[in-house]
Amino acid sequence: MLLVELEAEVDKVVCVLMPEALYAIGIWYKNFEQTSDAEVCEILARHKLLVAND
Repeated sequence: MLLVELEAEVDKVVCVLMPEALYAIGIWYKNFEQTSDAEVCEILARHKLLVAND
């Protein structure tokens, strides 16, 4: 998504660093391990419980 498109969707955009060419998010992190399908399912299940209890 282009910054201009994002600005149209939100109240405010704050960019600490905006490289001209962003090839991969992972290069900006010391540790960017993949999340397993099982982890994602567990997180979604916990979220569903939290929302149901609100």
